[in-house]
Amino acid sequence: MTATTHRRSGLEEIATTVAGQAREVDTSRADPRATLGLLSRQGLLDLGIEDVHAGHPNADAVAAMADVLEGLAFECLTSAFVTWAHRMTLEYLARGRRTPGNDAALEALRRVDLIGVTAMATGMKALAGMEPLGVTGAMVEGRLRISGRIPWASNLVPGAVIVLPVAVEDGRRLVVRITRDDPGVQIRPATGLMALDATASGMATLEAVAVEDDAVLSEDFATFAAGFRPTFLILQTALAIGVARRAATEGQARLDRPGLEGLRGCVEDVGARVQELTRRWRTLPLTTSSAAELRELLAVRLEASILVGDAAGSAGSAGSAVLTVVDAGTQPGSLASRLARWTARRVADQAAAEGLALEMHHVVLAEIAVDVGYGLLDCAPRAGAARAVAAVERADVLVAVSPVHNASYSALFKAFLDQVPRGTLAGVPTLMALAGGSQRHGLVLDHVMRPYLATLRALVVPTAIDAHRGDWLPHDMPSAALDARIGQGALELVALAGTASRLRRAATPA
Repeated sequence: MTATTHRRSGLEEIATTVAGQAREVDTSRADPRATLGLLSRQGLLDLGIEDVHAGHPNADAVAAMADVLEGLAFECLTSAFVTWAHRMTLEYLARGRRTPGNDAALEALRRVDLIGVTAMATGMKALAGMEPLGVTGAMVEGRLRISGRIPWASNLVPGAVIVLPVAVEDGRRLVVRITRDDPGVQIRPATGLMALDATASGMATLEAVAVEDDAVLSEDFATFAAGFRPTFLILQTALAIGVARRAATEGQARLDRPGLEGLRGCVEDVGARVQELTRRWRTLPLTTSSAAELRELLAVRLEASILVGDAAGSAGSAGSAVLTVVDAGTQPGSLASRLARWTARRVADQAAAEGLALEMHHVVLAEIAVDVGYGLLDCAPRAGAARAVAAVERADVLVAVSPVHNASYSALFKAFLDQVPRGTLAGVPTLMALAGGSQRHGLVLDHVMRPYLATLRALVVPTAIDAHRGDWLPHDMPSAALDARIGQGALELVALAGTASRLRRAATPA
């Protein structure tokens, strides 16, 4: 068996495993970084890294790594994304200054004993003259200490190795290595990312973080970036190509459904564009020696991003619905807001399993409470509330979540829905949920909230969700019982989503 055949066989095996656990990953029940271990054992994680480390990058190895990422993205974007971030961290360390610390970190990343984080976004913008570097450094008592903010990074798990550029007070721009657990590193996790929650993404704030002498990879960020940029763009584009190809495939598969014949031209056009862009991507120069070659890399990367949206749109047109989530939680992180986010995630997961594309809108009432209040006086919603009302008017399906206040839904919840035009919710499949202090508050659902939604002529699904503090586990995870209730409600809501338009046309205001 040739090396290429062995590699292809190994990738097919891993892709099958990734596809089988994609749903668990999308709902944060499985760690996408487990894919790194699978790739490492098959020799597919560090393809060409030895050559890069020796100063002789191998174009064939970059192409092979791009194929790996494209194949993963076709099955599970989250798994592919964390793999890309880890692989780029390997690339930086392999290209960096040889020191005992850097070499040890590289080997640990290759074995997946540690996880890699690429924090180069602000650096690339700085090189383009768009903004200054977000992290600065100064020598304090003979040691480099860095402070600032990394606006966005992924794989921010305990012990992760972070590689980032730093602007030093003497004018140099360094590339350094730190870890997520270093003193002075504070992580603010990003939540509400739906299927991408498992990427462990967020913002990092650095305050006087010490950088060891042997943790400096380069003292010339511009030259360092010029070396890794082609690989960076090729592998990023691989993710987009994989997602676009999957969306085009899903759209094509839905064309046999009744009533969708008119979409054939659109879907087939997108499929042809995916094939053509894939061809261009596979012929890109893997090392650039001219500005023209770099422009072609950037052009294909941009076109791939646009194509992802177009492909997803064509797939969604062949079976889609608008989901609006009304969150009446009083503040971020409240029980009601937590319940709204998790319910939305489970509905999206169920929709994906049913082949239904969701366009999702979140209406966070705490953010527009003043406008809602003025709307009661003006008898018409003000700007913020008007946008929220428009989101409800567009809804094919609705998730309505409120905290319990004095044995009822909240005044803010009712004040907002009272400003939604009469008949808007007629025939709209609706999943209702309440966040209370104890199990006794569950009575509010069927005795108070369901009758109110019935007066609005919403089509409320049989399962209603009540959650209290005891239903939540650490890290904002629901208990098995709560998750099962949410899952059943999501199942019923999605089952009705396909008939939502017909029901709404049949409904007339009372």
